[in-house]
Amino acid sequence: MKIKSVELNNYRLYNGKNKVVFPNGNNKNLYLISGENGFGKTT
Repeated sequence: MKIKSVELNNYRLYNGKNKVVFPNGNNKNLYLISGENGFGKTT
């Protein structure tokens, strides 16, 4: 399974509708989600 995009709607610091689109075409299987401690990366 490949995740093509993630859409957030009024989630914590993300006001309104926000969409993150992951690039397709380079056949890489790794994405890094980074942020400071306490900012909801695992929520």
